[in-house]
Formats: sequence, C-alpha cells, structure tokens
Amino acid sequence: MRRCNITVGAKTTAGGTVLTGCNRANIGGRPISREGDSVLCPACGTTGFIANIGSYQSEIWDGRQAALDGDLCICKCTPPPVLIANQNVFGQRFSVGQLEQMSAVATPRSIPVAPASYASPGTMTRPASDCVFAKSCVSVPPGSIAAGVPPERAVNFGSAALMGSTGTTGSVGRVAGVLGADLGSWAVRRLTGAAAGAGSALNVVMLAFWPRDIGDSTLYSPEQLAGMRVASTRVRFQFRLDEAGDTRVYGLHTRPGSGADRVPVTEARWNADKSAMVAVLDGISITWTPNNGPVVNAPTPYPGTPERLDNLLVHPIPVGQENGDYALSRTGC
Repeated sequence: MRRCNITVGAKTTAGGTVLTGCNRANIGGRPISREGDSVLCPACGTTGFIANIGSYQSEIWDGRQAALDGDLCICKCTPPPVLIANQNVFGQRFSVGQLEQMSAVATPRSIPVAPASYASPGTMTRPASDCVFAKSCVSVPPGSIAAGVPPERAVNFGSAALMGSTGTTGSVGRVAGVLGADLGSWAVRRLTGAAAGAGSALNVVMLAFWPRDIGDSTLYSPEQLAGMRVASTRVRFQFRLDEAGDTRVYGLHTRPGSGADRVPVTEARWNADKSAMVAVLDGISITWTPNNGPVVNAPTPYPGTPERLDNLLVHPIPVGQENGDYALSRTGC
C-alpha cells in the first residue's frame, strides 16, 4: 500500500487547502509540505496545521517530517479533516501490518498536538509589538507580520461586507459581501454636541471587515486591542472613483513603517441596558445590536457600489497614500 506525499495546494476532506511547504524541495513545481505546515480550512474559518499520524518513513525537509496522504489538519473542526494528496508520483510504501497499525493510531484519543513552534488558534504568545490587526494568510509566511507585495484577493485577509443606508432611520444593511446572521444589525448617526436622535441619520456607505483567524499568534488578541489606541495592520481599504465615476472598494498592502500601517483603535462599549454596543468615530456613532435573526439587506443597491466583493483585490500601496479606516475592539461585559 502507498501513501503519497502532500504538496502545497493539496485539499482536505473539509475542502481546506495546504498553504505552505519546503521551498527547497518540490514535486511538479509544488513545495513538499511537512508536519506543522499551514492549512486553510473554510469549514471552521481558521488556519490549522498538518499533523502526522500512523506509519511513515523518515523523510525530513528542513527539520520536519514530510506530510502524507491521510495525515490530519488540526484546526477547530471536529473530527479533524484528513489530507488528500494532489499528486501520485511520489510517496511511501507500507506493508499490510503497518497500515493496520496506522488505522489503530488514527483515533481521537491519539490526535497529535501542535509542535512547540506552532501556536494554536486563539493562543496569544507574542507581545503586542509583534502582532498586527490583519495580514494575508497566503502571501505572508506563518509567524511573519510582513506586508504582502503582489496583488491578491482580499479574502486572504478576512471577510468584508459593503453596507449602505436601508431607508430606515439610521440603519445600514448589507449591499455586497458576506455578513453572517450572528453579526446583528447596525445603525449610523451623526453626533452634534450631545448624542443626536433619530433625525440625525446619515445616507452612508461603509465597509465592515473581519480579520481571518490566522492561527499563528500574529494577530492581536481582543485583550491587546482593548488596551491600545493605535494598531498596526497589513491591509487597508479605500473608496475610490473608477474611470466611469463609480465608487469602488480598493485594497492596499501596508508596509511596516510606511506611515499607512497604523490605524486608530476605537472602543465599542455597551449602552446602559446592554442591548447594543456603540463606537464613536470623529463625531459619527456606529451602533451594533446583537441578534439571532436574518441578515438585514438594503432594499435597493446603493448608488455606485459594486454588486460583489469576492473579487476585491489588495494592491501594493502607492508612496504617500493615506486613508482613514478603523479597527474596532469590544470592551465591557
């Protein structure tokens, strides 16, 4: 029996994709992946890592054992997804007895733990100075907080939704992109001195962005963000007019030290009866009301906005370019 080598681009039984491998060794131009290499899992929305299970022959690349067909992606899925080889040219052969042993090992009680060099999703092992609000999970290696260089899809950084006025006083609803039902409803108002009432509703369009859970401890934890006034990020978004005069969303890579990589962090606090959270940005209040109901949609497309965001790209940032987006943190209980 044969177990084929896993290379970058291989899939999992949950639809995940192997992201990293050893650049010194490849099969058909694809780097050979090893234990601890990253796997993007769409089923749970996190980036997991490869864990070897069962029988294998020693095949070490840069200090790590090569991954084989049947190994696991350790992420937030239960049970862990299984890796599926994307080539059948190279692999390792095993006897029937060895395969029986492999089947016995591949049980929930013996799922491997993360190697010491890997931080599991949600584990904070870095100081805030070594973290960022958002970064690419594709063009930037695990553990790095560098900025990407080539144009790439915004989905590599997280989920985005374009929101516009719904016609209901102060309310905004999804125009394009992904906005889950568990993300509640939103309202935007202008403040004049004291908090203004319903008559201060705005005709607005805004982009909401949720960073992807990278799983390598390089993103700020909620506790870190809560204590910060300014955060570093490796992506920002702007509204720009295209040649036809239509408004488009434009993504930008932000290099460390460029001056565009720092964004304000604004606290979102519970209101008096803890029914909603409110953040105030330069005289504009954004109110988030949690609920378990359906997504609120804008009744008509917002003028000049794109119908889709799944093809939104992030580009190298021009020298001197600036914009004013914000990272929000939740505080209170």
